Amino acid sequence: MKEREQILAEEAYFSQKKELEEQELLLEEQNRAFRHSSENLYEELRQLMRPEDGAEAREIFNRMRRVLDNSQEEAALVRRSALRELEDQSEEIRKSYYNKIKK
Repeated sequence: MKEREQILAEEAYFSQKKELEEQELLLEEQNRAFRHSSENLYEELRQLMRPEDGAEAREIFNRMRRVLDNSQEEAALVRRSALRELEDQSEEIRKSYYNKIKK
């Protein structure tokens, strides 16, 4: 019976670990996509700028750039927070797994 519980604990551990790794990859992909779309938007804004547009247009462009930069920073913070949460969950799973094996 103890051997069966150990096998079930191992299966649960590795299943949950795989799920967490998949979530981490998904978060990384979402971050890359967001960064790429932000960079594309920045490039489009830059291409719309013409020398004759003057200082006001450059100021608007610079404000938009700051908004994009801030959005990227916020997305990175959210991603790091989510990854920390996944790491915490992984640690809890690991502890639970080893506690079940020790019993």
